[in-house]
Amino acid sequence: MHQSEKTSAEASSSEMKSGDSAKLLMSSFRSVEGLQQMMRSLLEEDGTAKVHLPAHVGWKRVLADLDHLVSSLNLERLPLEDQEKIVKRFGHFESFFADLWDWRAPVDSLQVLFERWRNDRSTQQEA
Repeated sequence: MHQSEKTSAEASSSEMKSGDSAKLLMSSFRSVEGLQQMMRSLLEEDGTAKVHLPAHVGWKRVLADLDHLVSSLNLERLPLEDQEKIVKRFGHFESFFADLWDWRAPVDSLQVLFERWRNDRSTQQEA
């Protein structure tokens, strides 16, 4: 397993053992750059979808989940005191993003799409 593929629990455990609080281990799976690459590569030149969704997941749901995720990232809607707490707690935007993606923002359809995109060989060659 590569260091970038460690789970957050493993990362926390290894950080505690090393005592190096400045060390930041991020997952290579859910990142802002990964989301941007996925969004850029979703459509063929003729306008058809490259990644096929399961029957129970529609594109409207994916777009609604994406809108919810992006809206959740907007800290300006919170009081300044709460904004400062979040910034101090996560320390890095990618940590905040991964926490929202995994735990706080219900974006199941977006996660399904991301996993299908991530595991599709043709889209990964382009990315």
